[in-house]
Amino acid sequence: MARLVGKPAAEGVAVGFDREMAKVYRRIRGTLDGELSRISAAVQPQADREAARLSPQPIQTVYRSEIVEKQPVVEFRGSLAALGRVLEPHIRVESRRRGGNLVKGEIR
Repeated sequence: MARLVGKPAAEGVAVGFDREMAKVYRRIRGTLDGELSRISAAVQPQADREAARLSPQPIQTVYRSEIVEKQPVVEFRGSLAALGRVLEPHIRVESRRRGGNLVKGEIR
């Protein structure tokens, strides 16, 4: 007899818990949401002040470009020295050339 009474009683209690827990969860959630909103509203102005205080100030950047034209210097050493001696007269002729400049991109 105890088996027949105990099991249905426990199942009845479980069903009662299941039905009531949904209501309890809704009440807890409502309370938490309200408290979190209240805390957030109280803390937000302080967080905004701190963010404004800690944020980096704007930096004024001035860009300046300067074009410097330099004469390249080629030094030959070792086995390239022989090649340099062969090319030297041609390099001198090219350095005296008038007109467009390959470095500036004027030759098309």
